[in-house]
Amino acid sequence: MTTSTRTSSTRSGDTGRTPPSLINELWRGTVRWDLLTPFPEQDGAERRRGDEACAELAAFLRDRVDPTRIDEDRDLPAELVAELRARGYHRMFRPAGEGGLGLSYANMFRVTETAASWSVPLALMFGKANALSPAAYLPLIPPGALNDRLHRHLREGTFGGSADTEPTGAGGDTRTTTATLDPTGTTYRLDGEKTYITNGTIADLYLITATLRENGTDRVSAFFVDADSPGFEVVARHDLIGLHGSPNAHLRLSGVEVPTEYRMSDVHAARDDVRRVTYHGRTLAVVPAAVALTRMCAYWSREFVNRRRIDGRPLGGYDEVQHMVAETVAEAYAMDALSRWTLLGGTADTLHEHAVLKNVATMTCWRAADRTVTLLGAEGLETAASKARRGVPALPVERALRDARVLRVAGGVDFLIDFWCARIRLADCHYRPADEPGEPSGTGGLLTADERLAGHAAFVDREAAWFGAYCAGLAARHGDRAALFARQHLLVALNRIANELLTMAVVLARGDAGADLADVYCRAAGRRVTALRAELDEASDRSAVAEDWLRGDRYAALLDDVITGPAETGRA
Repeated sequence: MTTSTRTSSTRSGDTGRTPPSLINELWRGTVRWDLLTPFPEQDGAERRRGDEACAELAAFLRDRVDPTRIDEDRDLPAELVAELRARGYHRMFRPAGEGGLGLSYANMFRVTETAASWSVPLALMFGKANALSPAAYLPLIPPGALNDRLHRHLREGTFGGSADTEPTGAGGDTRTTTATLDPTGTTYRLDGEKTYITNGTIADLYLITATLRENGTDRVSAFFVDADSPGFEVVARHDLIGLHGSPNAHLRLSGVEVPTEYRMSDVHAARDDVRRVTYHGRTLAVVPAAVALTRMCAYWSREFVNRRRIDGRPLGGYDEVQHMVAETVAEAYAMDALSRWTLLGGTADTLHEHAVLKNVATMTCWRAADRTVTLLGAEGLETAASKARRGVPALPVERALRDARVLRVAGGVDFLIDFWCARIRLADCHYRPADEPGEPSGTGGLLTADERLAGHAAFVDREAAWFGAYCAGLAARHGDRAALFARQHLLVALNRIANELLTMAVVLARGDAGADLADVYCRAAGRRVTALRAELDEASDRSAVAEDWLRGDRYAALLDDVITGPAETGRA
């Protein structure tokens, strides 16, 4: 598969400037097929190192970990956490001589995916420890007391965590947790609460966000806090619909004292670097689990269908079953392609594709899990332990459905990620001049011998051109970007269209060898794009209905014959 030459409004890497971004170019209306070919692959030696690491972990998990027991007990055994820590899985990026595994980012993703295929809460535990712990920010910390402190924690093998979400929610630009500088100017006092904190019950060191008032201005800053600090408290562990056993907790800080040198003071000055750590961290913490579950849904579908017959006919011979199985297999293929592209990226800058990958992977995982439960019927609703008791293969499909639903919220609820990403892309691509305005794109595109793929590529090109023009028109009509950004549902739909088109392009560029899978995926994705376009033209105002309901003075009959209010807990 080859590409035609197309010009771009993003500077290419050989100018010494920021490499081009596939998603930025798409928001401007151009599909940069040239960035996708040749499709990136891991270096042979690095791939072999990843194979070894995945095989080693798989053997350990099969021998030592019972994922059904973890799910039923809602607990990761302390001895298991200790052994994983001793083996260096909480700092896979560090050299072996420093107690780590010496893995590249791509291989850390693969190892975390292997873990998630066996136990998702276990994978999220060390995925988060590697991705968004204080140690992940170490390269941003200049030499000095804080840098020395973080290195000491690494040498001691401590577990890291980050705490940002608060009881008031996770979607705001401010934090209710406060940091107050004491009169001596040497210590900050932190007060507030944090909720839904992954590794909240086991971390030794946290990166905690708080609102700091300086010179009459409030700003969000970040502080490194030891779990054994006076005033630091783990209030309770959260039990969620899925991820049973995840060490997820509610934290409280009551006058926790933090030396001034343990504040990461350059959060805003180095916001691009912080954003890169955050995006990469969200990917490693959430996406491997979503990709793994999608793969497992394809596997479970095959295992179930191949052992079932209906009216003497193999279940796999029925048309609708074939459609369902094909959709799941094609989605597993697409997620493999998109994750490979985002992690490896070739000559492109894939930072913003990380945000795309989080939502695409978790939404795809949810579709696959829901479809697989439907395919298995009642057996899809039955727990693995129940299946084992009656002697049928204990496929943990219902557990995967519960875990998949949590993944859509973990790392940022899906619609908020869509909204935030759309704001950034519109601002960067349509409210600021391009780095280097290029000539209009030519008519060429992805060249392929497969007519089906050529048709899908033409669809992506047409839709991208329309999409870029539509976004440019929105920006032209909204000189005040705040007015446009207030239309949240519109922005969410725009970002989902862009995500679908980007994923289609990546899948098509992977090569003709997967043409059948690419065709199945792109047909379904094209239908989703068409449906999302209809949402852009929808003029119906929901605000009146929402306001009437929230006031409680209309539509009261909708609550007839139901019991409202929470039930008391602990009653016999």
